[in-house]
Amino acid sequence: MSVEISSSQEAQARHLAMKKTELQGEENAVIVARANAERNRMQEGAALQEKTERSLVEISKAGEGQVAAARKQNTDRLHAVNENSKKAYEDLAKVTADELKNSALHASDIIESNRAASTERIKFLSDRSEDPFYRIKTLSPLLREEAEAYTVQVALAPHEAENLLVASDGNSVNLSLSRRFQDKVGNAEGATRTNSFQTVVEQIAMPGPFQGKKISREYNDGIVTVRIPKLVTEKFPSTPSA
Repeated sequence: MSVEISSSQEAQARHLAMKKTELQGEENAVIVARANAERNRMQEGAALQEKTERSLVEISKAGEGQVAAARKQNTDRLHAVNENSKKAYEDLAKVTADELKNSALHASDIIESNRAASTERIKFLSDRSEDPFYRIKTLSPLLREEAEAYTVQVALAPHEAENLLVASDGNSVNLSLSRRFQDKVGNAEGATRTNSFQTVVEQIAMPGPFQGKKISREYNDGIVTVRIPKLVTEKFPSTPSA
């Protein structure tokens, strides 16, 4: 009986030892698997880090290249702008200089033209001042009384006698002379014409009543004679008192 118990215990002991050995082996396998997994993870992490660093380096180099390209492009653009601005400034300066030169020449021509016109105008006025036709004058009428009419005489040149107007105005007679002359002054750009008018009016008070609708005139030997008939009132004989 005791022999059977010992054999059974020994068998259990061997079985437990085998289980323990199996468990120890499994535990060792787990430890090894964990170590391998950790090693693989670390290797993958190192590879990923290396790859990331290489990418960062490539990105950095690419960025530096882009920055350099952009800097060069901006430099080229600034150079082109400066060249264009310089050329535009030179062109503008040349155009401005030409315009100033042309303006100076034009101004000189205008000054010379005005000087010539002024000289001609002064000469014209000087010559005209010596011409009796252009002098401001009075008619200097001469009034005479006759038995049946009043006469007014005015000395005028033939071309002025035609422009003498005679009109009655209440108890007066108005004499008006209209005169016209034309100025013409030439210059480099053409000619300037000026029409001038002059009117001389004389009002003559009549000594007595007259017939304004029967005024007449005649011209002989440089004298205009205006005849103004008197107004004659009929006198009726007085009636003797009773």
